[in-house]
Amino acid sequence: MLNRRSTLASLLLLGPSAYSQPSAASFDPTLPAKAAEAAVRVMAQVNGTKLDYSAESLRSVDSFVLAIRATDKDGTKFEHLLNVLGFYVGEVMARGYQMQWVKPTDAEAKLGAPAYALRHPSGSLVNPIGKVFKLFQNGEEDRTHGLYTSLESLLSQPPR
Repeated sequence: MLNRRSTLASLLLLGPSAYSQPSAASFDPTLPAKAAEAAVRVMAQVNGTKLDYSAESLRSVDSFVLAIRATDKDGTKFEHLLNVLGFYVGEVMARGYQMQWVKPTDAEAKLGAPAYALRHPSGSLVNPIGKVFKLFQNGEEDRTHGLYTSLESLLSQPPR
């Protein structure tokens, strides 16, 4: 499933910090979609996986993150890739739950909200990029697919 050499080569295609989590001062509303598209390309190149923005595609993202976790517990080599995959996870959530990418408020930022987060119409804030990093750090217990399916009960709304 994971070819380490091609994974690292694909990371180089992203550039040194093309899709890393930027500061709140530089919020660009087009970045999440561009980064998600990069995730689609990278997954296709690395292991032939076709990401289609479905909830089921998150299982492929989870498996891939767990595979790279097995090769590098530190994660520093894969930081940019994890960010890109986080934006992809966020795009799946945004489409499924009518969420929008936002720059969190100053109060939310003081509480630790990232520069890019998803806001649900109810006002709830979700951090899909952070979830991908938690999956990398903690393993199986933090699958992004699990977060997606739990959002239905958390937000009291089924996905579209």
